[in-house]
Amino acid sequence: MLAGRAAREINVRAEQEISVADEDMIGERGREEEEEEEEGWKHWDMMMKESEVDGKLRVMALVLGELI
Repeated sequence: MLAGRAAREINVRAEQEISVADEDMIGERGREEEEEEEEGWKHWDMMMKESEVDGKLRVMALVLGELI
């Protein structure tokens, strides 16, 4: 009876430790995914700024072309 009780307690503790390890692993993956998403948004913002600058330069070139 004591052996069965001890075995159940060991199993419960092992399951709890596995659960904690799984949560840690999921948390790490979540942080990595957030960092990747943030980098993607930074890249997108940079592309939009470059596009905006290109557009402004084209407008300036057209205006200068009209003035000349």
